[in-house]
Amino acid sequence: MKAGIFIVVILMLSAFAGVFLMQDVGTVTIDFRGYRIEMTVLMLGLFVAAIVFGIWLLRWVVLAPKRLGEVAGRLRAGRAGQKLM
Repeated sequence: MKAGIFIVVILMLSAFAGVFLMQDVGTVTIDFRGYRIEMTVLMLGLFVAAIVFGIWLLRWVVLAPKRLGEVAGRLRAGRAGQKLM
């Protein structure tokens, strides 16, 4: 239920932001050590979202073997308990 409400709120905020951004595209300029990167606010948001998703995915892949081992251990313990009875 909470996830559904969260998704609806995010969609409503995204729609509002889309209308707001369509009026004035806006640009972001990043100047670092002689390099200049210019992009729209929308592209910066998508870029940040892609980076966050990539970090989440990398963390998920790194932690997958540990979680798999924990699940296998629980299954073995459950089967051992059933065989004991």
